[in-house]
Amino acid sequence: MQSKLTYNVEKKQTTVEIEKFMESQRFHHEDAKTHYKNKVEEEIKNTLVSLTKKVGESRTLREEEDLENAKKGRAEKKKSITTQKEEKNLKNQVLRLARQNYKSLGTFIRLIDYRVVETQVRIN
Repeated sequence: MQSKLTYNVEKKQTTVEIEKFMESQRFHHEDAKTHYKNKVEEEIKNTLVSLTKKVGESRTLREEEDLENAKKGRAEKKKSITTQKEEKNLKNQVLRLARQNYKSLGTFIRLIDYRVVETQVRIN
């Protein structure tokens, strides 16, 4: 069986030995596997970088809030009531946005999972 000839699509030759054909297929399979692995790792890395950035931003917000609470007594005495209300409204909006982002984290992870699967399908 190994001495039989088959059609070679790549080089548009009419015949090629099966052993050579199997070797070229093995090479292409390994190349595709490496390419797939690199794409998946790149997608995961990009996702983790963006997620780490968002978590870092929310941590900075929490630290600023703690610092603000520590200074609360003196700061409120020097500010007008309207300024205090505006700051309170802004703080509530930011906290609401942070809660929404926290609640949509599961959807974000599901989206990344779909994108990884889509990349896998495209590569195959």
